[in-house]
Amino acid sequence: MGNPNTHNDTVAVTVTLATVTASNRGFDVVMLISSDSTLNSARTVAYASAAEVATALAAGYLSSAAAAAATLAFNQPRPPATFVVGRKAGGETWADAYGLCVVSYPGAYGVCIQSRTDADILAVAAAIHTEGERLGFFQANNSDLYGGALASSTLANLINAPKRCVAYYHSTDTEYLDVAHSVDRLAYSLDELSPGWNSGVASVAANSVTLTQTQKVQLRDTNNVNVMLPFGTTTNRWVGKGVTIDGTPIEEVTTGDWFKARASERIADRQVALAAEGKKIPVSSVGQAIVLAELEGLLAQGVTAGHFVAGQTTVTAEAITSADTAANRLRFTGSAQVAVSARVFSFSFTVSESEVV
Repeated sequence: MGNPNTHNDTVAVTVTLATVTASNRGFDVVMLISSDSTLNSARTVAYASAAEVATALAAGYLSSAAAAAATLAFNQPRPPATFVVGRKAGGETWADAYGLCVVSYPGAYGVCIQSRTDADILAVAAAIHTEGERLGFFQANNSDLYGGALASSTLANLINAPKRCVAYYHSTDTEYLDVAHSVDRLAYSLDELSPGWNSGVASVAANSVTLTQTQKVQLRDTNNVNVMLPFGTTTNRWVGKGVTIDGTPIEEVTTGDWFKARASERIADRQVALAAEGKKIPVSSVGQAIVLAELEGLLAQGVTAGHFVAGQTTVTAEAITSADTAANRLRFTGSAQVAVSARVFSFSFTVSESEVV
């Protein structure tokens, strides 16, 4: 069970300046890695609609299981603009397949796998931990998640990337709660709107578990689907608790990743603009003012989008030391209260390398 008082709420950002514009990273694409789809020999294929999925199924490029999952994604209340299916080839491990799929489609931020086996989940979770850039959404039909002693949960105890892994219990392996909920959580432009905590899914069957078992599932910070939403059809269901395996709200993780990416991009883009004028970011109060303006602007954007609480964000330039001058770097620290959890995360921000003088 995650302890909210022990979560690591520190975001560290280091910008190594270059003379190219940083890409504007997206956070709204989910990929399902399939072990029984040919994808016409492609490693990954991006689909834009359920109709495209149906065409691929008819052509034999998608398995019926992968097609069902992709169709489910497009049938959610907030359907994605793009849903990606990746291919695990015969003889590959799940971790190897993950690495090859994200190289093929680097824009995927959320990742699900077709396997419901603990060992496969743990292997991909370890790869996600090593990379540190994506979120894994994993589903299992494992009685350890609701039975026996609380400490017996295999997934909760062995996943070594707790803040980057979201676990789901479902009593039916062919239900794709992981796909439906990952799409629901990520189908947003984080530049404009934070998803908030509340979430539901459509067309996912309820779990076959007792109330006591449901309580144990949630005590282990594993997500469960059972409660009917108070509106819509009987196929719409509420998902609880909406957290990663260490109890961190999913939206808190996406906010941290968004802030880190956009902060780096803003400074890199600012440096490109200065370079066009034959200038650089100096290691001085002038350079500090340039970076502070970008960070303050980003925090204000975060407040408008609902990531942070108004009036509860700060950023400060650290005093420039002789070591900073020798290393050509500027250092900043700050904090922001996250709207979804009311907790405060701290960030450290360093601008360094040869483009700083």
